Amino acid sequence: MRYFLVLVVLICCFKANAQEVDKGSWYVHLVSGSAAGDYKTYLKNYNRKTSKIGFDGGFLFNLQRKSGVNSPVQVGAELGFMPWGTDNVDSQVGGSFSNSHRSIWINGVVRYRPILSASTINPFFDLFVGPEFIKSNITEVLSSGETTNIIKVGNTTKNYGLGAGLGIKRENRNGELRYIDIGLYYQYAEKVRSIRRNSAFILSDGSTDYEETIIKPTTIQVKIGFTGFL
Repeated sequence: MRYFLVLVVLICCFKANAQEVDKGSWYVHLVSGSAAGDYKTYLKNYNRKTSKIGFDGGFLFNLQRKSGVNSPVQVGAELGFMPWGTDNVDSQVGGSFSNSHRSIWINGVVRYRPILSASTINPFFDLFVGPEFIKSNITEVLSSGETTNIIKVGNTTKNYGLGAGLGIKRENRNGELRYIDIGLYYQYAEKVRSIRRNSAFILSDGSTDYEETIIKPTTIQVKIGFTGFL
């Protein structure tokens, strides 16, 4: 009987350990992005705000799940979005026009967690790389309050960087583990062509004129959000 009880305990422990192995994790963050370097100077020169709020979210996968252990390194992808404001557009034909600017990135992400247990404070380190899409739309506001796109200009560059943060442990009522994340990141972007700020203009024949420039939309980011486990 004693040996039977020992066997039951061992089986229960094995199942408990097995349940602790994650398929991976997911995260969502609000991103406070501040322009850095040449990009900050560029925005200041045209009296544009150098800090904006965006968001990102991603999925990461446990590389050792088939081995029945949690890997300190997880690999996955994220999608991010950052608006960079709207400029008024002068017009010789009347109407109300504007020029909006934004960036979207799709990155491969590698995350390292040195502490695999559900610790109260859980640090992590990220590396990322991928394409960043720089978008500018010139739109008209119609009398009905609706908008219509006049011109869409988009170009692609590369972005890459690194970051570090802390997860603060928080369990849901159902016992699911969550972390409240706070992180600091540096996102470097290579040169890309874009519509120059405050340069768009609607001519008397209804055509659109604007100047192009080269920018490097590098940012320093503070991220606050949640991480959960699959």
